[in-house]
Amino acid sequence: MTTEHDREPAGSLRSLVYAALPPDANPTDTACQPLHRHVLDNAQGDVVELTREKMSTTFGDTPHVVVTIRDGDLDPATDGELVGMLERTEGGVLVFGVSYVLDAPPGRGGGPTRFTGATEEPVRGEECQECGSTDAFEVQRAETPDAHGRTTRLVECRDCGAVWDSYVS
Repeated sequence: MTTEHDREPAGSLRSLVYAALPPDANPTDTACQPLHRHVLDNAQGDVVELTREKMSTTFGDTPHVVVTIRDGDLDPATDGELVGMLERTEGGVLVFGVSYVLDAPPGRGGGPTRFTGATEEPVRGEECQECGSTDAFEVQRAETPDAHGRTTRLVECRDCGAVWDSYVS
């Protein structure tokens, strides 16, 4: 939902937004609402919070964060368009929302399986499909189990060099 952190100026939109997002989030859409200083000075109630709440409702059930951008939060080198928009508020703020999706954890179907280095440990109970030899060794092993709790390993035949996947429970 919405978050607002007590923070030092972040220095760029990217660092400000990523500080508010969960670590496994990928941004999918954005929204921005400038609030001019004149509006902030003359509004009854907390117009920034009301704008944050309204923006949050526009994202609906989609996971999102909403941050408030103030003077000094942006980097003119990377956030030029938003810097100009913030300057036009003459001391106001930008309410900036980002929707996101969460990546699936590794080994749960969400990304490539990462393997550890070669161990060359002998493998028992494996037969090479190419030559029928049972003299094989483990080349690599996945760092995390798959969705079924099995760890993938890469096995190589010492006799013919064939390579295949094997699973360890």
